[in-house]
Amino acid sequence: CCLVETGCPPGAGRGSRAGRGDRQILAPGGGPRRPGLTQSPSPQPRQNLLQAAGMVGQTSGELLQQIGESDADPHFQDMLMQLAKAVASAAAALVLKAKNVAQKTEDSALQTQVIAAATQCALSTSQLVACTKVVAPTISSPVCQEQLVEAGKLVAKSVESCVDASQAATDDQQLLKQVGVAATAVTQALNDLLEHIKQHATGGQPLGRYDQATDTILNVTENIFSSMGDAGEMVRQARILAQATSDLVNAIKADAEGETDLENSRKLLSAAKILADATAKMVEAAKGAAAHPDSEEQQQRLREAAEGLRMATNAAAQNAIKKKLVHRLEHAAKQAAAAATQTIAAAQHAATANKNPSAQQQLVQSCKVVADQIPMLVQGVRGSQAQPDSPSAQLSLIAASQNFLQPGGKMVAAAKATVPTISDQASAMQLSQCAKNLAAALAELRTAAQKAQEACGPLEIDSALSLVQSLERDLQEAKAAAQEGKLKPLPGETIEKSTQDLGNSIKAVSSAIAQLLGEVAQGNENYTGLAARDVAHALRSLSQAARGVAANTEDPQAQAAMLECAGDVMDKAGNLIEEARKAVAKPGDPESQQRLAQVAKAASQALNRCVNCLPGQRDVDAAIRTVGEASKKLLADSFPPSSKNFQEAQSHLNRAAAGLNQSANELVQASRGTPQDLAKASGKFGQDFNEFLQAGVEMAGQSPSKEAQAQVVSNLRSISMSSSKLLLAAKALSADPAAPTLKNQLAAAAR
Repeated sequence: CCLVETGCPPGAGRGSRAGRGDRQILAPGGGPRRPGLTQSPSPQPRQNLLQAAGMVGQTSGELLQQIGESDADPHFQDMLMQLAKAVASAAAALVLKAKNVAQKTEDSALQTQVIAAATQCALSTSQLVACTKVVAPTISSPVCQEQLVEAGKLVAKSVESCVDASQAATDDQQLLKQVGVAATAVTQALNDLLEHIKQHATGGQPLGRYDQATDTILNVTENIFSSMGDAGEMVRQARILAQATSDLVNAIKADAEGETDLENSRKLLSAAKILADATAKMVEAAKGAAAHPDSEEQQQRLREAAEGLRMATNAAAQNAIKKKLVHRLEHAAKQAAAAATQTIAAAQHAATANKNPSAQQQLVQSCKVVADQIPMLVQGVRGSQAQPDSPSAQLSLIAASQNFLQPGGKMVAAAKATVPTISDQASAMQLSQCAKNLAAALAELRTAAQKAQEACGPLEIDSALSLVQSLERDLQEAKAAAQEGKLKPLPGETIEKSTQDLGNSIKAVSSAIAQLLGEVAQGNENYTGLAARDVAHALRSLSQAARGVAANTEDPQAQAAMLECAGDVMDKAGNLIEEARKAVAKPGDPESQQRLAQVAKAASQALNRCVNCLPGQRDVDAAIRTVGEASKKLLADSFPPSSKNFQEAQSHLNRAAAGLNQSANELVQASRGTPQDLAKASGKFGQDFNEFLQAGVEMAGQSPSKEAQAQVVSNLRSISMSSSKLLLAAKALSADPAAPTLKNQLAAAAR
C-alpha cells in the first residue's frame, strides 16, 4: 500500500490518480477547483516525497537489520505501521463525511473552509504514515518518538479543524453526527497509536502476571520513603500498599492452587506467607505511626517495614520488581545514548559557527570522551537484554550507566557554555535543545541506575561467587597445562613482574576481605555485595599473577605448588563469600558469625600459603628452618670441649661471624632484587649461620667457667633470634617491596 493511498479516500490510486483523487475532493459537484490551505500547485511532488521517505525508512530498517544494529521489536514495528494505517483509514472516512458537508453548503466561503480543512486532514495523515515508515526502524530513539508524536498532533489538530469547519458550514444534525462519529474514530485510532509509542518509551510490555501489583507496590513504597516527616501521608500510602500486597498474595495463592507441580505449589505458598507476614508487620507499623504522628521513631519503623515488604514482594513475585527496575535502566540507557549521539552531532554541526576556539576545543574533547563511552553503554544494554537472568550482565549495565554519567554531565556543561559563542542561530538552538535533552536523559539514567543498584545489590554477591568459581576452573586448567609442559608465559610476562603482581594482589585480597567482614558486621546487604565484588576483582588479579609465576618457573613441583595454592585461595574465598551472604541475611546471629570467622581464617591461611609459594620465599623458609634446626643445639645441658684449642676455636668463630655478617648484608640487598637473588642469598645465609652456630658451640665448650659458657650460649641464642627476624623481614619485603615499614624492619633486623 503506497503512502498516498492510506491518506486519501477510497478510489485514489498511485501517481497522477492520487492527484486527481485529491482534486475531486477539492472540487465537489464538478465546480471550480479551490486550493486547500497546504496544497501546492501540483500535489504530485509532495506525494512523491512521501513515497520516497517511506522507501528510505524501509531501506534503513533493512540495513540496520543486516548489520545487527536493529534493537526494535519487529512485532512492535508491524503493530506501529498497522496503527498508523488505521489512523489513515479513519481519516479518509472523515474526509468523505466532510466532503458531504461541503456539497450541501451553499455559502462558498464556508465551503472553502471545509474543503481546506479536509485537505489538510488528508495531507497530515499521509505525512503521519510516511513519518511512521521512516522512524519505525529507530523508534528507540527519543528524537524519532518525538517526531512521530508531533506528526500525530498535526493530525489531531487537522481533525479538530475539520469538525469546527463542518459545524460552521451546516446545521444539518445528521451530517454533523456523521462527521463527529468519523472524527471520534480518527481520535481513537490516533490515541491507540500514541499509546503504543508511549508503551515503548516507558519500557515496553508488562513483565509478568504480577506486573500491576508490583508496579503499585514499587510506586507506593517510593511515596512512603519521600513522605518521611508527614505521618498522615505515610499512613495513607501504607493503606494503599496493604491493599496492593493483599491482591498480590491472593494472586499467588490462586496460582499455587492451580499448580500441578507440588514443589512449585509449595514455593508459591511459602512466598505468599512471607509476603503476608511482611504486610502484617507493615500494617502494625502504620498503626504505630498513626497513633504517634510526631514520633520519628515510629515513622522510621514504618519506612523499614515498607522496605521489608518491598523485598518480600520482589522475592514472592519472582523478582518482578528487580526485572522492572533493570528494564527501566535499559530504557534510560538507550535514551541517554541516543541523546548523547544527537548532542555530538549538533556540536559537530555548530563547529564552523563557533567564534570561541577555546570553548569549541573543550566541547570537542568532552564529545570524544562521551563517544568512547557510548559503545560500552549500548553493549551493556544489549548484554542485559540478551541475558535477562544473568547477574553479571545486569551489573555490567549498571556499571556502564554509572560510568556514563560523569562524562555525559561534562559534555552538557561544555555544550551549554558553547551555545552563546555560536554565531549561527539555528545551530545554537539545536545544540542548546540537544544539551537540554541530554541533561534530562542523564537525570533519568542516574535515578534508574541507583534504583537498579539497590535492587541488584544481592546480585553482586552472586556475580562475585560466579567469578571466583570461574577463576578456580581457570587455575585447574593451567595446572593441567603445566603437567603436560604446555604452560607458557603470556607476552610481556616475566618472573619479576608476576612475582610483584602476586604480592600486590595478595595484599589487595587481604584488604578486600577485611572490608567484606566489616560490611557483613554492619548488616548492609548492598554494601556487602559491593565488598564481595571487590574481593572477586582482587582475586582475578591474584589468579593472573599466580599463572604468570607458574609459567615463568622451570621446576614442575614449584609450578604445581604455586597453582595449587592459588586454587586453594579461590576455594576458601568462595566459601567466605557464600558464608557472607548467609551471615548478612541473619545479622547478629552468633552461629553465622562463628562460621564466617572460621572461613575467614581459612582464607587468610590460604593466602599465607600462597605467599610462601612465591619464588625466593620457599628458599627463605628453608633458611628459617635451617636456623631453627641448628639452634636446637643450644638447648643442650652441657657442651663438651672439641678437639680444637681455645685460640683455634676463637679464630674459627671470628671467621664464621664475618661470613655470617657478609651473608646478612647480601640478604638485605637480595630482598630488593630478583627472586633468584633472594633464593641464592637466603641459602648462603642458612649455610653460614649453621657454620657460625657450630663454631659458637665449640667456643662454648672451651669456656673456662660455667658463667662464661652461659654468656656465650646466651649470645648465640640472641644471634639466632636476630637471624630468624632478618629472614622473616627479608621474606616480607620481597613479597611487598613498596612497604616502607618493612624496609625499616629489615634494616633493624640487619643491625
